[in-house]
Amino acid sequence: MASTALAARTTTTQTPIPMATRIHIELRKLVDTRASLGLLALTCGLTLLVIGLTGVFDGRDADLRTLINEGSAPLVFLLPIVAILAIAGEWRHRTALFTYAFDPRRSRVLTAKLIALVILILGVVVLAVGTSLLVLALLGAPMPGARETTEVTGALLWSIGGMTLVGAALGAALLSAPLALAVLLLLPQIVPQLLGTWTLTAPAAPYVDVYATFLGGMSGRGAAEAPAVVSAIVLWIVVPLAVGFVRNARRDV
Repeated sequence: MASTALAARTTTTQTPIPMATRIHIELRKLVDTRASLGLLALTCGLTLLVIGLTGVFDGRDADLRTLINEGSAPLVFLLPIVAILAIAGEWRHRTALFTYAFDPRRSRVLTAKLIALVILILGVVVLAVGTSLLVLALLGAPMPGARETTEVTGALLWSIGGMTLVGAALGAALLSAPLALAVLLLLPQIVPQLLGTWTLTAPAAPYVDVYATFLGGMSGRGAAEAPAVVSAIVLWIVVPLAVGFVRNARRDV
């Protein structure tokens, strides 16, 4: 009888957790705490407010690109903070102990967190574009065509998606929300400026400028700028994420 119970418990503990369940849990964590829920509400609220006010002031002269450019500012600067809290917040509040006790496959947990953030990014993009189109319709302004809508949506996804993943990567690498936030706010601005002040290092500045990469837009970029874009992505997203996976796997809880 005891051996049967022991075998049942062993089977239960070895049952793999589906990735969909992990993603669902991480999505719930994004709104479970007052800090994360309040930050998300503030981000979406400011976005909707800015889009609405821009439409009111521009009137029938408003267009989709203008509304998105103005309304995306809160998303670009606040969603990376949400990403940092989602990735590194558990280490600060010691909830990682419970997370990894129930699900010891840490790399899969981190992957689920990243997928949850991608889903959040897509949802916010749909919200921003949908609200902008609704404002244009209410104002009686000319509606954009399918091509313009696709281009604007792609540019918005590139900007907020890139910056949010930068926040997530820094949170994963540093495993400290305050430290990752300080690095996010300071280094992307300071490093390119410092490199640009010296003649010898000035040519390297565009290769580390993450703001120019993600906030400079995608239109007008030629093949000559591709190495700088790839370099910034590798430096600010790929490398920190790789370090983050290693640190998450090895750090004691």
